[in-house]
Amino acid sequence: MRRRFDPTAHKKLSHTVRMPVRFSEVDALAIIWHGHYLHYFEEARDGFGKAHGLSYQAMHAAGFVAPVVEAQLVYHASGRFGDDLDVTAHFLWQEAAKLEIYYEVRRAVDGLFLAEGRTLQVLTTLQGELLLTRPPLIQALYRQWEQA
Repeated sequence: MRRRFDPTAHKKLSHTVRMPVRFSEVDALAIIWHGHYLHYFEEARDGFGKAHGLSYQAMHAAGFVAPVVEAQLVYHASGRFGDDLDVTAHFLWQEAAKLEIYYEVRRAVDGLFLAEGRTLQVLTTLQGELLLTRPPLIQALYRQWEQA
């Protein structure tokens, strides 16, 4: 099956988290219930933020938040109870004041490609007003990225 998104076509920073598939995340067939993949994306996004100085706590302390306004998910194979998953969040370069992240979910033992997706987050003040320019915290991340 062809991927819907080509992560190699974009400049990106990445971070991978390893997660076990727990019993509570599978259905009667012992495969991951489809809704849990968005949870896996969230875990990878949170890990990325902590690794790159863009945690939810840091954003809040800097006076802004980044609500998800769009999410996409495509399934390629089934993960099962007992699998360990490698979930990678690829933070994509954006000129606009928004955060776009592409995700890959793979079975850790053999790299089998299970799912992919993306989320789009806008930036707002703590009062919910849309930001049209990047806050200094995000500007600093982009400067580090350009120097790498």
